[in-house]
Amino acid sequence: MPNDLARDEYDGKTDKKGGGGFFNRIMGRGGAGSNTKNNTSAPGSPAPHVPPVSPPAMDDSGWPAGLQPGDGGLIREEDVTVAQLQQLERTLRDTLRDKRSVYESGKDMLARHFRDVDDGSGDVDIREFCAIWSRLGVEVTGAEATALFKKHGFAKGIIPYKRFMELLLKSPSRTLTEGTVKKGAFNLTGPFTHNGKIIYPQCRKGVYPPSNWTKQLGARSAELPDASLRLEFVYGYAGVHNTSSNLFYLNTGELVYYTAAVAVVYNRQKHTQRFFLGHVDDIRSLCVCPSEVSVAASSSQSSETSGSAVVGAGTGSKLRYEARRLVATGQIMTEDVDPYVSIWDSMKIGTNDHASAEVRRLSFPKEAHGICAIQFSPDARLLACVSMDVDHTLYVYDWRKNVCLFSGRSFKLEGTPPQVFGITWNPHAVPEKHGRKSQAGGPSAVSSDQAVSSDAAYEVKQDGYEFVTFGVKHIKAWRQTGSGAFKAFTMKFVKCNMQHVMSAVYLPPSERDGKSRILTGHPSGDVYVWRDDNALRSIAAHRPGPAKVLSDGTKTHHGVRLSLLRDGRTLVTSGGDGCLQVWDVNSGTLKEECRRGEPAAIAAPPRAGGGKVDAHAIRSFDVLEGTNVVAVGTHRCDIMELNVSSIGSSRTQGHGAVQHAGGVTTFIDGHEADLYSIEWHPTKPEVFATACESSRLFVFDAQRRVVMKTCKVGFLARACAWSSAPVSGSPSHHLAIGGKSGKVKVLAEDNLQPLFEFHDLRQPITDMKYSPDNKYLAVAGHDTYIDIYNVAKGYQKVARCSGHSATVKHIDWSSDSSIIQSNCASYEILYWDARNGKQIVDNQRDTDWASWTCALGFPVMGIFPDYSDGTDVNGVERSPDGNYVATVDDFGLVKLFNYPCVCEDSPAKGYSGHSSHVMSLGFSKQQRWMNTAGGKDRAVFQFVVQTNAMDGNASSSPYVTAHTVTGRAPAMAASSKPAAAEKVWADLDGDGKNFGWKTVSSDQRNK
Repeated sequence: MPNDLARDEYDGKTDKKGGGGFFNRIMGRGGAGSNTKNNTSAPGSPAPHVPPVSPPAMDDSGWPAGLQPGDGGLIREEDVTVAQLQQLERTLRDTLRDKRSVYESGKDMLARHFRDVDDGSGDVDIREFCAIWSRLGVEVTGAEATALFKKHGFAKGIIPYKRFMELLLKSPSRTLTEGTVKKGAFNLTGPFTHNGKIIYPQCRKGVYPPSNWTKQLGARSAELPDASLRLEFVYGYAGVHNTSSNLFYLNTGELVYYTAAVAVVYNRQKHTQRFFLGHVDDIRSLCVCPSEVSVAASSSQSSETSGSAVVGAGTGSKLRYEARRLVATGQIMTEDVDPYVSIWDSMKIGTNDHASAEVRRLSFPKEAHGICAIQFSPDARLLACVSMDVDHTLYVYDWRKNVCLFSGRSFKLEGTPPQVFGITWNPHAVPEKHGRKSQAGGPSAVSSDQAVSSDAAYEVKQDGYEFVTFGVKHIKAWRQTGSGAFKAFTMKFVKCNMQHVMSAVYLPPSERDGKSRILTGHPSGDVYVWRDDNALRSIAAHRPGPAKVLSDGTKTHHGVRLSLLRDGRTLVTSGGDGCLQVWDVNSGTLKEECRRGEPAAIAAPPRAGGGKVDAHAIRSFDVLEGTNVVAVGTHRCDIMELNVSSIGSSRTQGHGAVQHAGGVTTFIDGHEADLYSIEWHPTKPEVFATACESSRLFVFDAQRRVVMKTCKVGFLARACAWSSAPVSGSPSHHLAIGGKSGKVKVLAEDNLQPLFEFHDLRQPITDMKYSPDNKYLAVAGHDTYIDIYNVAKGYQKVARCSGHSATVKHIDWSSDSSIIQSNCASYEILYWDARNGKQIVDNQRDTDWASWTCALGFPVMGIFPDYSDGTDVNGVERSPDGNYVATVDDFGLVKLFNYPCVCEDSPAKGYSGHSSHVMSLGFSKQQRWMNTAGGKDRAVFQFVVQTNAMDGNASSSPYVTAHTVTGRAPAMAASSKPAAAEKVWADLDGDGKNFGWKTVSSDQRNK
């Protein structure tokens, strides 16, 4: 019975499509090995002599004719890719299988040929090796032989042929599993000497150290990285789910707002930011202290008094804070931290006194879930807070003493909290002992949630404080009783339609009856006028604007926001229609004829393809003290500023005309939907692109911290990728965008014009990468496939990698563009031949990867936190110099490790600020920045990478090679279907940022 080589000597997968080696077939040098019939004899006949294959003619140097050192040799082994080398080994095995006989196995036949040239040393050199395989019908070049020798650890051009046969004829998996198997990553204390298979909980398949692994690299993994990250800028604003005003001017003229778990103080002149990082999860409410206040200094603050006047000295000293300097922010609960409110000094954050910036912290029980609304009293003595529990419990604190004076049910309604949207105090109901003396130089504007009048003529002395809470189809008045408690009075809509109440403001006492009216804003665009807890009438102030979905799933509109200037006579309203309107309320009430000037609209770029203007719905606004300047936060998570003087001061006859406000400045560009991907430009170190589900692509300049260009892509975007180099036939790089539906669109870098579009996957795309040589684009998605496209042939699909059992999450290319590695949601690591999409089962322990973004693998074994199930880490990125690896996870953390990271519980530097589920990250080309994409918080965090050696172009890591992209891909094929003649791709708004299809006449097109 024949010796079955496939069964007894090699149990791996084989390629039966012909011999000659992968590299040989590409070069047109196919061998005859796979076409030779088995040499068998009839049973019972004498054992035949196996005739050797006729040897090729040899030259004088001993090489087969036509095979010279210059054809490969020792100096060209780097030209042989990993995939080619692995295919060559499969071809050698197939050749031995084809040439075996009943009486001589393939192994025995190969040994016989080796013995023919053996000089007694048991070794063969490269020349002898190539000659032997040439006799067997396989042409092996000197370069291939050299690379093969090096792979098996023999780099001097000589290999023991018995050892070679043992390695060649064993399956790759059997070779790797020889020896001990280590369970779990390395311990922090070592040893780091294991060189075999390692199995750890987050990965289903075993991983292997590289052949050049040293214990010094393992010891470095057990140390903290010498680099660090510093938050420089946050792109974004919480304009989607905020229920109360969250954008205010401070006494310095800076803006304060929040996004995710970071409170931001923005300098309008310098376009820079400072941050309060005292929260660990989403901030849901923010307010500014409206009055000057003195606070007893804590032990840590008594010696840290920069910018604050000190009242008294020693024990019992107080710090005096100017009006609109202190800020209060409330956050939701986490698994480990109860909800709390921080009152902090806006002047100390971003300075050496940052640690003492928090003045007070008010803690709430875990049952409160979070704080959805907060507001200081007019005299800044009290702070009212509404929690996110079922009862929406109201708390009134003497915050300076950290004492809760009152708590009670605010509102209970079936539905998802928050059902209470905000709080507004009555500035004319302040107890006499806490009353304030008017100051002519006081602030001139107050937002809707904290309207305060400094005019003595409008002050009304009452027995106690008063405020209103409002939200889902309700508004309640809370009045302080003689005992100091607060009693609720439900206000009635009477003849007005019951709607959600989005904002409220108290007017000065009426000239006619001396009573203060309350104005409320509603989703319909109406403003209701209230007196004695009853709605009197409705004023159509704004159009409804675009619809939105509340946290409980109900649809509504963004509604009207109100702000009363401190003169007590001027009211400003904003609406979902993107307009600002000024009203004269000197009479103490509001009527249609009280309009002052035309409404000012914040202009929005036209939709791609022309048509209806998509207005910015205004979610919050504030007026700068002593000016007509208004800051606006929109539902697109943008922050803008404009001068309201353009509205005009003359009365108008109606509400028909809309004047577009001039001089609108955009400070912050945000994303209005979930943000999934961020990708840095491969050659321009300051440029990066983002992909989110708003159907809009953004290209940012990290140096200037602005949007360079944007366009609508026509579908919900999930991933993006830059080409590795400019594509031949095109003046710029390509930018590929992958969508939630599986569609892919390729854009030109210079004007974002669509070039190609294809739709082979049917589920969301998770990752996309161009090969380092710029010839291919790999696209992975929820379909469990990886599709490979030829860039030069107009993105023709050339292969599909099929074998994963769950969503493919991350992919990486080898440095030679021949192999792809991938991770999936079922904890698998698989490898693929990029030229045909076939799975590679051979060992990849020594493959050099152009990038490392996979969450599984030997060099990232230690990135997972305790008790992780492998799904917690959403993004991984190796730094360009190969010294560090950063991760983002489900807990809102950004972590920086040393690379490779192979120790369990590897030490890392962690950075908070994002809310849960940070989705993506990336280092800039020169490693100056590292940016992160915040998923549902829709924010991009830009970190500065601070290292001892800031040169990101050189590689200082012994574990990874630095790679430089050179050359261009072959010429492009003709583009797909051209655009219609009546449409052109053009700059839509004239500033070179917003691009899209624009309908023009033929005359305009010819121009």
